[in-house]
Amino acid sequence: METTAADRKHAMRAVIMTAAIAGLGGLLFGYDTGVIASALLFIGPDFGLSRTSRRSSASGSNGRPRDSAQARPGEARAASA
Repeated sequence: METTAADRKHAMRAVIMTAAIAGLGGLLFGYDTGVIASALLFIGPDFGLSRTSRRSSASGSNGRPRDSAQARPGEARAASA
């Protein structure tokens, strides 16, 4: 089965669209994280949020302990689930 010029053009268009959508998603995620982190500077004291609560809110963490790849040196390693 031979690939025609039209097939290659269609495949290239699909690759470019996929990359553009993925790039836009990453950009929006980063922007959203920055906005939330900035807002927490102002609303954190009003709600009495601890440092850990503010970090979890800004990073979108699900509240579970960090795994060993994310733990800091000297910090206890969390057991794998």
